[in-house]
Amino acid sequence: MLRRIGFLVLLIAPPPALLNGQCRTPGENNTNTDKTFVELDESSLMLDCGPVDLECSAVEGNIPITRVVGPGVNAAGQPPDYRSDGGLAQPGLFVRNGVLGERAWMSVSIYNGDIVPHTFTFSINGNEVGRATVGPAQGGIGQYATQCLDFPAEWLHFALRNPSPAPFFGQTPPTPGNNAYFIEADSPPRQEGEGGFTAQIYSITFEALAPVVFVHGILSGPQAWSEFSVPFTNNKYPWAAVELPEGKIEAVAIRDLEPQIKGIAKEFGVYRVHLVSHSKGGLWSRAVIQRLPPGDSVGVFSLFTLDTPHEGSVLADLADAFENLSAQPQLPFPSALGTLLTSYYYNSSIPDLTVSRVHLFNLLYRHVQQTRTYASGANLIAANGIRYFALGSDADIDHDGVIGPVEAMSPWYVADDFLYHFLGDVRRITIRQDSLGRSTIASIDPQPLFAANDIVVTAASSYLSEQPALFEAQPLRYRNHTTIHDSFTGDNVRGMITLGLERSLEQSTVQ
Repeated sequence: MLRRIGFLVLLIAPPPALLNGQCRTPGENNTNTDKTFVELDESSLMLDCGPVDLECSAVEGNIPITRVVGPGVNAAGQPPDYRSDGGLAQPGLFVRNGVLGERAWMSVSIYNGDIVPHTFTFSINGNEVGRATVGPAQGGIGQYATQCLDFPAEWLHFALRNPSPAPFFGQTPPTPGNNAYFIEADSPPRQEGEGGFTAQIYSITFEALAPVVFVHGILSGPQAWSEFSVPFTNNKYPWAAVELPEGKIEAVAIRDLEPQIKGIAKEFGVYRVHLVSHSKGGLWSRAVIQRLPPGDSVGVFSLFTLDTPHEGSVLADLADAFENLSAQPQLPFPSALGTLLTSYYYNSSIPDLTVSRVHLFNLLYRHVQQTRTYASGANLIAANGIRYFALGSDADIDHDGVIGPVEAMSPWYVADDFLYHFLGDVRRITIRQDSLGRSTIASIDPQPLFAANDIVVTAASSYLSEQPALFEAQPLRYRNHTTIHDSFTGDNVRGMITLGLERSLEQSTVQ
């Protein structure tokens, strides 16, 4: 017979807040994070035996884990990654690929008021995690001990994801993984009166990679990541791709991107994500990061931008000019090009990609390598810094100064060659209105030196040269603006998103 004796709990002095840097014990704001799972009811997860209770020596129960590890679903036509109970079917693969940390930690606390020492055994899912021995009471005062027991993380059962289609992420939270625990004492308590003992599991902690959120740019969609995402899928990385409409930076960021990021985080049972964003998706992502206040329910570990016009694009200036000119002067480029730009490329996303408007965006959204805190309800959860990485491209793959059919983005490679040289030679286009309200091109400012570009964005703009200390510039890619379709670049980015990166950014765990 198992009994719980309330006064025994009162005899236990408050344990330290953190054990060995990994184990947590009860504190005023104790709550679950996306790495640590605690039982809020301190009377549970406990073996609580009163004096001379000869039938009390063991207790068992369940610890639910709501965190998804890896993709969280079994892929059709592939060997299963998960069992129905949330256990990993191929645990070694997840550890080798860096998706799951090798070790997990169990925080335990023991009080012994008996006249003899006792050894307690702690098990999870049928596996013995470890044993702890506490000496007998001295002068009527019980002995208290806390320990941090480490064990293979693959013994745990993790949550299974219930994915919703884009853009309706987060409709259903993950199905928790049930973890059967067992606490056993070597013998029942002997002493009468103030005797007895308690043994409690306070928390289970493990490391798992945060999900990667892919953010496409304009004239694109989630399907554009099909090749880029292959290395992520093959290595069991958790990821999802958002679906965004066309529109201005702030409008799409607030109305569409932020809710989808939070929905994806909810589906994976996490509080932090990594963002990988292409083209204007990088500006949408920057706007979301800047909007998330301290104490928000979701945060960001890192942002990778691919060919993002962080300083605008003269191509947007050119398209905007053709769209808005009411009286065209003699222009130094073919009129057919303007027809192409306005007919096929111009939409509501273009106007705020011009050089002058993105410059204004940069004045309003100046990022810093700040530490951010994130919350669950009223309880602070964690704090971490953010890393920013930028990748730019040069479409002149063979370095011959000409964009040929293989290097072009479209069948009209002659037009692409013109755009490549136009972007390389022109820094800004200025449009003015006359007294009658008619628009015309006032000036075309040249670049001092030819600017390498991917036919849409210059490399300097991709690296945000206006704020060089923010983004960590990655080596220039030799390809056009379609980096989003490149699995090789995808594997490079995947290799930089690691548990080590997350570990280096986590400043502390807030109790």
